[in-house]
Amino acid sequence: MKKLLTILLAIALVFTCFVGCGDSSEGTQPTTAPTSAPTTAPTQIPTSAPTSEPTPTPEPVDAPVADVLDVRFENGAPVNKTSNTATFQTYGSPVVDTDSTINMEVATFDGSSAFAIENISDYYELLAKGFTMEVYFSIADTTNEVGIVANMESGGFGFDYVPGNNSFGFNIYTGSYTHPYYTSAAETDVYYHVVATYDCSDICLFVDGEYDSECTSGDIIFPGDTAQRLVIGADSTSNGVEGYFQGSIAFVRIYSQILSDAQIDALYKAVK
Repeated sequence: MKKLLTILLAIALVFTCFVGCGDSSEGTQPTTAPTSAPTTAPTQIPTSAPTSEPTPTPEPVDAPVADVLDVRFENGAPVNKTSNTATFQTYGSPVVDTDSTINMEVATFDGSSAFAIENISDYYELLAKGFTMEVYFSIADTTNEVGIVANMESGGFGFDYVPGNNSFGFNIYTGSYTHPYYTSAAETDVYYHVVATYDCSDICLFVDGEYDSECTSGDIIFPGDTAQRLVIGADSTSNGVEGYFQGSIAFVRIYSQILSDAQIDALYKAVK
């Protein structure tokens, strides 16, 4: 019996030792997986699309003021608005009245009437250096060759209408006439704003503010002593007038400078 108790006590001691050693965690550190620091994507600085430079608005161009002649019609007669002298002669019976279609006073010519500036030769020396000429007109008859505003008796310059060209044009005499003509057929009872520039080498024609045509020219030769008159509503001839026009003219202007395309466009816009 005593021997049995001794055996049981030994078994108990072994069991106690086994359990205690199994629970001990001394010298053992719990291992956890390392956690990496959260990674955030770098903040992108927003990049705006490159913007092109805004196109600058063109500066408006003022209509120039005629300095040689600026002939308009008031109270039944032509009037020159420049400081230069214009001596007028009346042929036949042109009529000055308001045309409601353009709300301007105009001179109307019946094919046997005209106004003439008798002292245009006073300005020949200035015009020989180059000039710009402007007229605003409406033609009523296209069957005859006529002067619209002209000083073209064996020399000179001016606007005319030629049936063979079926239109109007501008002429400079340099030993023979050189002339650009409107590239469309002229219509009756329609107002045309027509500008010609002459720079001693070329003539350019503009119709209703737009470039139309041109031709090469040379130095202008003016008419002889007896034909030095600029006729509004016809053409000059020795000691008189010929090639009478049928239609209406609102104004005639001559500038001593060669106007630019933008200035010519501004002149057109001023009457529209």
